[in-house]
Amino acid sequence: MIPRFRAARSALAIAVAAIALGGAPARAQLYLPALGQLPDAIARSPRLVGIGRLELVIPDRHNRINLWDYAGNPAGLALDDSASVLYLRPSTASASSVQDFNDAIGAGERQNFAGRGGRMGYEAWRRIPGLSVFGAIGDIGQQRVDQSYTRDVELRTASAHPNVMALVGGRVPYFWSPRLHYALRLVSGYQTINDEYRLITRNAAGEYIDRNGTLGSPPDLFTPDQTTVETFGGGLAAAYSFSKALTAAVAGDAVRRKFHGTNDGDRYVSERDETRPMGVGQASLVGRVGRSFEWGADGRTWNSSSTETWVFSISTNTGGAGAPPFAGRGDYVRREEKGSTLRARARWTSGPLELGGNFGTSYQKVTLTPPVISDQNSFNSFLNTIFYRGSADTTVYPDSVVFTEREDRTWVAGAGASWRFARRGGILGVEYHKYRIKRDQTLSGFKPKAVATDPDPASWTYAEVGPQPSGWDLRLGLEYPLLPTLAGRAGYIHQSDDFNDLTAQNEQVANTATAGLGLAPEGARWRLDASYELQWWQADYGTPALPRGSRQLIVAEIGWVF
Repeated sequence: MIPRFRAARSALAIAVAAIALGGAPARAQLYLPALGQLPDAIARSPRLVGIGRLELVIPDRHNRINLWDYAGNPAGLALDDSASVLYLRPSTASASSVQDFNDAIGAGERQNFAGRGGRMGYEAWRRIPGLSVFGAIGDIGQQRVDQSYTRDVELRTASAHPNVMALVGGRVPYFWSPRLHYALRLVSGYQTINDEYRLITRNAAGEYIDRNGTLGSPPDLFTPDQTTVETFGGGLAAAYSFSKALTAAVAGDAVRRKFHGTNDGDRYVSERDETRPMGVGQASLVGRVGRSFEWGADGRTWNSSSTETWVFSISTNTGGAGAPPFAGRGDYVRREEKGSTLRARARWTSGPLELGGNFGTSYQKVTLTPPVISDQNSFNSFLNTIFYRGSADTTVYPDSVVFTEREDRTWVAGAGASWRFARRGGILGVEYHKYRIKRDQTLSGFKPKAVATDPDPASWTYAEVGPQPSGWDLRLGLEYPLLPTLAGRAGYIHQSDDFNDLTAQNEQVANTATAGLGLAPEGARWRLDASYELQWWQADYGTPALPRGSRQLIVAEIGWVF
């Protein structure tokens, strides 16, 4: 099966997000459709990063159980606050992993992953109390990820992006009740992704992939090594506040993502294009019981259907000047996706004690269907007939496109408790989180000809269950005032992951230490929060050959309230 350029990007996006944002393990998160800058408590709050990433039992201005902070419904922006704000959030991160080797050439450590990234997030809202709100949230950033491709070659992927979500909302005009609010939003983004294939650098200490090894050519002439992704869309949301005990909201969005991939050389050009529309529906409820219990629930559903096309042309060494090129074009594969998520969260307070918990599930099904074998313009037909072209003997061929259907089912859960000290207002908290992912996948297709004398393509089908990742983590955090205007923070996380319950020797144990400071001068309209995070991990099994790694994150936020 030939790797589709977006399939590779989804795996890359997970790695890049973990590096650039320093998020909790991306594999443990529920899948959500791309809607621009949806609120995320950890990404928006350096304070929570510094307190060991506690997200269920620490009161925080970016982590309340309301329509905006929790559910991401823009209609909640006018309901949940009345102050105008501006936030800037710079961050930088790096990651690396190595393992030992000992072969005929020598011994040392081999680096098999490296990454670095920088990001500037922003959020600005102008509120007219009781009437309207408008503003934007977004970020700009760039990342570089190096990972092993073969024994001697690394794949280096560099990406950059700006993203923005702008909205306007407020009370519905000319409506008899002031309890009904609306919001209109637009999302836009542009991402560039460039792949390079370089030789892994070897020296006396070992083999390293984050050095500038000799630049090579792509492994084939068809798979894109330069990709752009344009995102544009928008939607409408509405919320109705029945009372302080219950607020309900709905939202609908339409988003279009346009992919354009190229692979150009001196004698050839290959392109792949896809325009992927997606419809998203959302329903949310938030409320409270008395003064001590808060709860929220949010559900989403989405679907998408699109067709990817391909174009290829190469000049040959036969036929002389002016000879027609060896070329083809047509449909590559049809993609269909549908999915849903359901989340719930609650918190209860009694004096200095706070208890909190959450639970969520998600389902995603992606089906890739190649054109019928009789379609003479399909990529598979091109591969099956290419061997009859004498001028194509030096072309590098990828594998054929096959039918693929993948279903992912994920659940996550967490619970925790915190205690606020009577003296000076410090807070100590602990949380436990667990997740599990189940994947079912089916592949079926036709085996293309390898040489002209091969028999006609034969059909085959392969089905598998897995991988089934699972894991848990235990988080401990403390915040304590050092001065009336300065707070100190510290945290620790112990994490255990099994990347596939069905096989052995893919378990990993990680430990993370966090620290941070918060400055809020008395009488000032601004405040500053900054945190540092260091994670170190190792395989939770014996050699081969002691995989281990580390990750660092520095993140800050400066905010103004007007």
